[in-house]
Amino acid sequence: MDAAVQYFGAGLKGEYVGQHRDRGALDVKGWYVQASYRVLPWVQLVAKREDFRRSSINAAVRNRATTGGVNVEFEGGKVRCWPTTSHARSARRVCGAGC
Repeated sequence: MDAAVQYFGAGLKGEYVGQHRDRGALDVKGWYVQASYRVLPWVQLVAKREDFRRSSINAAVRNRATTGGVNVEFEGGKVRCWPTTSHARSARRVCGAGC
């Protein structure tokens, strides 16, 4: 399932994906949300947050990431530069017996 909306210089979009498995197998699910804002006609700020779990492969791993960037469009619209920075981590659950 996904959705997107743009209003003047602002944009917001997101997506949720999931897969349910029968017979005791663990589900796969994840999502992302991305926001953007055009501060000048040729400069756009972008931020993205995402979370994904593939429990069917490894129930203890969860991938999360936050990304921020700037789109700079040069005259003529043929060249674009997008410097970004990203922070990602894989979290492992720690639990006792019976987890």
